[in-house]
Amino acid sequence: MDKIDAKRVLLDVLTTIQTNGPTNVELGLCLNITDQLIGTPREEMDLIRTLNNDLCEMWPEFSGNRVYPISVSELDPEDQYDAILFENLSMWDKDCEYCQARWRLLTWLISELERQITLYEVRVNMLSALKRIKANGPQNPKAGLCTALDMETDWLKIAALSEQVTMRSVRNGLFERWPEFSGDICYPIVDKNMDLIAPQQYFWSLRLNATWDKGGTYGQLRWRLVDWMIEQLESEISEDEHQH
Repeated sequence: MDKIDAKRVLLDVLTTIQTNGPTNVELGLCLNITDQLIGTPREEMDLIRTLNNDLCEMWPEFSGNRVYPISVSELDPEDQYDAILFENLSMWDKDCEYCQARWRLLTWLISELERQITLYEVRVNMLSALKRIKANGPQNPKAGLCTALDMETDWLKIAALSEQVTMRSVRNGLFERWPEFSGDICYPIVDKNMDLIAPQQYFWSLRLNATWDKGGTYGQLRWRLVDWMIEQLESEISEDEHQH
């Protein structure tokens, strides 16, 4: 199991808890996750637990304690947890302030996992599109990189509006980080030896059929951007899958 698989498993478990309630109301979130994963190999279980703990640290209301991530008072987070146990209260009572925080944490974890998994899938889709462009050239040689990517993207797999927004966000973020970025997100390529600004250079290249011409400086820049984006996405995808 790699890290992205662990995220999918954890998301499924958390969604089940949110939909059906915890299997044991006397236990906190981490132990209910463990209950849901009985029979899972130890190494995979450890990966999922570590992932959950890492995510809890990102929660805006995180207590500062990885074992007891919830705090709603000035008491030590462990003491707050023990107080609920001592009073024989449900750890998931929605009328209890402490337990309300647990439900907020659960909702936040689901949202964050959905965001991270969507981001991963968008990166994989974009990488495939860029590799097809590199291997076969753009479907329309007069199109810029944005249009070329749109033509290569499997939009049936990126159907949700949130994913479409993420696709453009990832693409634009890569443009802005490219060391040779023009400074214009709509026209990211510029030959600094020319007196024309980036949009003018793009339309100039169209008239000369030079948009993707590997024999000219402007076309070479576009291909360098494609290569750089491929390298960046491969690195980010590898981190998504294997970083612990």
